[in-house]
Amino acid sequence: MNNDVFSKIAEIKSILSDDFKNMQSFEDFRNWKLNELVRFDNGVEVTKLLDVKNHMRFLTTIPCRVSFKNHWHDCVEVCSVVSGILSDKLKHRSAKINEKIAYSIGEQHEPFNPSYSENCVLIVDFYK
Repeated sequence: MNNDVFSKIAEIKSILSDDFKNMQSFEDFRNWKLNELVRFDNGVEVTKLLDVKNHMRFLTTIPCRVSFKNHWHDCVEVCSVVSGILSDKLKHRSAKINEKIAYSIGEQHEPFNPSYSENCVLIVDFYK
């Protein structure tokens, strides 16, 4: 077996052993009000732009050198970079303006803005 297979097996084992404290569910996001700005303690700002049956869209701003904690979702997440750079501390991926990072259902990730001078602005789409 190649390293990709072993990596996926390790990821699945990690998900199965998780106690779900790091899961942010699609239904949790349903409770957010449309067009309401939510500010987190770490300075991240999120506004829900769209909420239809199986799709929600958010405008997210991550300040310089700020990270989300390690988490995962019960839905697909696609992050499209509008400005700045988005990195992922767990997946060792990054994306610049007009690029995307997508996460599968259950895929753990830790988004991070590596910049010292520019906020990272994203359109974040969740699909159930």
